[in-house]
Amino acid sequence: MWKHRRHGGIGSYAADVPHGLSPMERAGQKQEVPMRSLHQYLLLAFVGLGLVASVSQAAVIYEDTFGRNGTLNGSTPSPTTTGGATWTSHTAAIVTSSATNTASKSSTTYAEAAGYLPLTLDGVGTYTLSATIAKPASGGYGLVLAFWGGTFDVDSNPYSSSKIIAGMGWEPNTSRAVVSRSGTNTSVWSSNLGGTDTITIALNSVTGAVVITDTLGYYTGKAASSFTLTSAQMTSINAVMIGAHQDTGTFSNFTLTYVPEPASLALLSLGALALFRRRR
Repeated sequence: MWKHRRHGGIGSYAADVPHGLSPMERAGQKQEVPMRSLHQYLLLAFVGLGLVASVSQAAVIYEDTFGRNGTLNGSTPSPTTTGGATWTSHTAAIVTSSATNTASKSSTTYAEAAGYLPLTLDGVGTYTLSATIAKPASGGYGLVLAFWGGTFDVDSNPYSSSKIIAGMGWEPNTSRAVVSRSGTNTSVWSSNLGGTDTITIALNSVTGAVVITDTLGYYTGKAASSFTLTSAQMTSINAVMIGAHQDTGTFSNFTLTYVPEPASLALLSLGALALFRRRR
């Protein structure tokens, strides 16, 4: 019988092959164990790739359907929150409705309102912020969805704030859609703005690349909808937010997800395979 490498090893295969066999039979017996080990390594590699594919699926950091009645401030995103985080807003400035599953600025209180959830970009991958936005029947000035950096402005104008590191804004009264970037608003659409739109803002924490897309086509494919943040801008991000300036439009289906970089997961898988081989 063959012996383990540590007790005679692969170098002992030839001595352990029975005499009287043909050269082809002897070669086959000498290769049997190495081929079996190779099959095990390949199987483990395939399993590792499967794990990479599984883990690469988006992890939900926040998901809020706004299916409750009352003020947004102090409420918990439902069905999903991370670390027990709750919304920070001004009391009664933004309210939620279980009848419509929406959040909106209160029409009877502040002209400006914003709500925030904390965020630390401590993962190597892509953070994706998304919400469905609907304009009011008439009037209104600005609806905002963004990655935020700085102190929380719960009752001031969030629309043109320099603390919006990467985001979007709607101006229903002027039919304008803008990309908001550190206090600068760049128009990407300027006619017949309306309807219900699902906005997605993807931020890569490695490269700083930002891509904004939407279902109505106001942002998707526009040059200004893709840009790259500096390292300083990336470091300043500490929250995601929704906001409204003199607007009673609504937000629904709010989510923040995270997907790790596939390359980093593949390296982890290969590292596990190398460790297995060493232990063999």
